[in-house]
Amino acid sequence: MRRISKIAGIGLGAVVAVTGAAALAVEIGGIPRYDVERVDLRVERTPARLARGKKLASILCVGCHADPVTGRLTGRPLVDVPAKFGAVTSRNITRHSDKGIGSWTDGEIAYLLRTGVARDGRYLPRNGGCTSVLACPADSGRHLQQEL
Repeated sequence: MRRISKIAGIGLGAVVAVTGAAALAVEIGGIPRYDVERVDLRVERTPARLARGKKLASILCVGCHADPVTGRLTGRPLVDVPAKFGAVTSRNITRHSDKGIGSWTDGEIAYLLRTGVARDGRYLPRNGGCTSVLACPADSGRHLQQEL
């Protein structure tokens, strides 16, 4: 019985040590960045795609990104997030070239929608919308890019 307790204690100590080392590595090195694959994509803007993009944005994006005052997709405070995580605000996904995604290429936007990785390699957690290849129809990104 003592032997089992000793082995279990050593095992638990090893798990705690590995978990602590991993947490320390993230604390020191920061959140990892990923290699970004260049996607050569240029979306032709058509009235049909704009209408579909507007519909998709109203379903997938407005809930988190629409400013309650202006109705634009400039981001808003996410009040559902527990206070212990601090103030969390959704991102500006308008065509504004500095504050939004207006300077992004169609390929960069499509890559972000598909992978969650921004053009600078940062992982941007997604809570809704096109959260995976399975949840996002193949042509949704093209329509959304035109609306945003």
